[in-house]
Amino acid sequence: SNFIPALEEAKNVLETGYHDKCALSLFFFSDGKSTDHQKLCITAEESYERMKGIIQSMCACFGDALTVTAVGLGNRYDDFTPLQAMAAAASASGAKGSFEHCEKTAHSISSAISSLVTSTTETRLALQNGQRMKFTERVDLTSEKMSFPKFKWQYFRILDHLVYHPKFKKFHHSASLPLSAVHSDPD
Repeated sequence: SNFIPALEEAKNVLETGYHDKCALSLFFFSDGKSTDHQKLCITAEESYERMKGIIQSMCACFGDALTVTAVGLGNRYDDFTPLQAMAAAASASGAKGSFEHCEKTAHSISSAISSLVTSTTETRLALQNGQRMKFTERVDLTSEKMSFPKFKWQYFRILDHLVYHPKFKKFHHSASLPLSAVHSDPD
């Protein structure tokens, strides 16, 4: 995972066409496994500091017009330290920063996206009215396990995997597993 180049490119994109009534969003979605330190031959902590520095630089440019949502996709035992550090750096630097942990379910991911859209909409409306942001902290959220007490997941074995080949306009058998099967864990 190349967090640092991605953040630098995101900053460049956000700077394009920005004006003072423009609400900006950065949605950083990852499994949390940054490899920047290996590629740059520095410690993981030094790479986290660089990531935070880029976020702080964005916040210095855009202030409360920027919403930074870092989303970690994985199970509860995964380490999301770099994502949490980026969100904390955004909050400490005048933007709205949040970290969301998502289990590997569509509902969990859609909840994180919905949260970002809501924050960006609040920011846009405040900026259009010439107001500074007053952030609302949500404390009434329930965990995903509490949201679906009636449902029990069923897992099915994948016996065959077909992939559509547009050149030949037909499906062919594939020995590889679909992405959802590779990343799902029934336990």
